[in-house]
Amino acid sequence: MMPTLGQLFSGSMLIIPELHVETLGASGLTEECVSLADELCEELRVFGRPIVFEHGARQRTAGGCGIYHGHLHVVPVSRNLGSEELLPEGVAAGGLSDAWARLVDSDEYLIVRGANGNTRMLDLTSRPNHGYPSQHFRRRIVALCGLDADWDWRTYTAPELRLLETMSHFRRASRMAIAAV
Repeated sequence: MMPTLGQLFSGSMLIIPELHVETLGASGLTEECVSLADELCEELRVFGRPIVFEHGARQRTAGGCGIYHGHLHVVPVSRNLGSEELLPEGVAAGGLSDAWARLVDSDEYLIVRGANGNTRMLDLTSRPNHGYPSQHFRRRIVALCGLDADWDWRTYTAPELRLLETMSHFRRASRMAIAAV
């Protein structure tokens, strides 16, 4: 796990497998990712209402944001954003594990679990020119939360105050865990 660059909200984190996988759906690590996401959501409630999302894309699709190593975003947002708002065209899924199981062979997809706990997914594989650009969920979060922030993580410059706040939180939490042992 590591903090997200270009944080829209303090506490934004990434779950990144050490093993190289292009998408989490095809990783064989979905149960571990769900468990980590659930733990992280509990930890991040001090910052807001966590949502979880992935834009899974294999390199051959040239989709996503050009990062072809599966990663899961956990972002504590300022309001109760539902998966229905974040991915209106998506199909309901029975959770992250169910979505990944149904998309295991997909070359490109979107998955989101909203702050309300509902999960939606959308297989983009057979939809050329699908209209879901790089950083789709970041764009939606900015629009839906009325943020005065750039959705593009590549444009952020130092110092990132929300990133520093996130790192400080986890340093304090780590010291408390060590002190409890």
